[in-house]
Amino acid sequence: MNKYEEALNKRRLTTNKYEDFFNKRESTMNKYEHALKEASMSVAILVEEVGGLQDKDDLLIFLIRLQKDLEHIQDQITILENTTEEK
Repeated sequence: MNKYEEALNKRRLTTNKYEDFFNKRESTMNKYEHALKEASMSVAILVEEVGGLQDKDDLLIFLIRLQKDLEHIQDQITILENTTEEK
């Protein structure tokens, strides 16, 4: 291998390292943004539903779904925490 080929290979390795870094960072940001949007939407829906409660039946239906919604929000927060730790 001549000096030109060695330099070219070295440059390819460096380029690949940067590409890997930026691809990983982009993937992390996509996960972070998606989880943040999911959690935000879930909270907005819950707030809207609370405002629409008019009787005991509405309240019962809301309470049944509340646990599932809170679990979803907690899952999204966990994703945010894990994504932040990856940085």
